[in-house]
Amino acid sequence: MSKKATIVAAMALVMAVALAGSSIAAEYWGTLPSLKLGYSVRSEGMGGAGLALDGDLSMAGLNPAALPTTEGLGLYTNYTSVYATNGKFSLVFGCKYVGIALDVLGATDVEITDEYGAIIGVGDYYEGNVALIGGYSLKLGDRGFVSIGASLKGLGQFMPESNGYGLALDVGAIGRYNIGKVGLSAAFVLRNAPGIIWYPTEGALPEAGTGEAEMVFLDIAYAGGIAAHFFDERLLLALDVDSARGLSAGIEGKISVLSLRTGVNWWMDRPLSFSLGAGLDLFKGARLDYSWTYLVHMPDRHRVGLLIRF
Repeated sequence: MSKKATIVAAMALVMAVALAGSSIAAEYWGTLPSLKLGYSVRSEGMGGAGLALDGDLSMAGLNPAALPTTEGLGLYTNYTSVYATNGKFSLVFGCKYVGIALDVLGATDVEITDEYGAIIGVGDYYEGNVALIGGYSLKLGDRGFVSIGASLKGLGQFMPESNGYGLALDVGAIGRYNIGKVGLSAAFVLRNAPGIIWYPTEGALPEAGTGEAEMVFLDIAYAGGIAAHFFDERLLLALDVDSARGLSAGIEGKISVLSLRTGVNWWMDRPLSFSLGAGLDLFKGARLDYSWTYLVHMPDRHRVGLLIRF
């Protein structure tokens, strides 16, 4: 094996070792990531897999190292129907080396309970984050590349009489090497490294009435993925392992301008979810995405996304 191919293989090994030692109990902060909504409808159609996919702006929200693998200026936006909420809106906007991402969700008339579970009021809930993404890629001759990226996130959580604000850093890497007509890629992402949340409002996390700000350090989470690319990107196989989101596996097949996707997501203490998705290539690199996800514990989830290149 050449030295260049060894780089990609080493990334896959690092991913496996790091994930084996990560905490199963690690959770991302907030509602959006815990429901595994993310940014990419394409990824959702593949069961949530896709950390190692390149050349797609929508993946930059999952792995910041995907951004420098894209070409030109682009905008990816999507909407998700989420049970008991007003839905979720996301977008990623950027070029090869720098971009921004936005993710928001809101719910009205949320029941507020005390420590005993008794309903003491009704209010609105909003959550979101804004991220600045940057990265750089290095070619491995004409057969592959290594890409690195980072995402600095500003976090916000707004509840009746309780608000939280925070900052978190995500870093990621993707390596790809083509052997003949087969492309192999591996990715690794470290999230909330570091990450911190402040609750300055009275009664948020401190004991009621203290008026003191509470500072919470977020658990570091690890994620990694591998992918195999066949027939000039007409067939993709992807597998992700995430310390907080579980195991995701998916497949994408492309015929002319139509892409068909399917995948599953599983974790030991959570029900299995199943996804179907489709993508339609439009003019000048634009793409329309749709995904449907079957969830055992709540109603089915539908997502639609649009990629535009300028």
